[in-house]
Amino acid sequence: MISAHDIPVREKERFAGKPTVDVGVKAAVDRPGELIDKARGKAERGATTAPAAAARTSPIDRGTAQATASA
Repeated sequence: MISAHDIPVREKERFAGKPTVDVGVKAAVDRPGELIDKARGKAERGATTAPAAAARTSPIDRGTAQATASA
């Protein structure tokens, strides 16, 4: 699951246990192929998000330093 957003996602626990790529909108627009490959790689490896309790407190991977700075 690719989540592209510039504001915090509510109820992130919905995605617990699923392979996710969490980035800012700019990263998704600029690098869609890379993010799709990253999501597929996570799914193939069986990588998943943390359980619901931890997902609420985990930082957002903005994908680029520029997106992080503007957040």
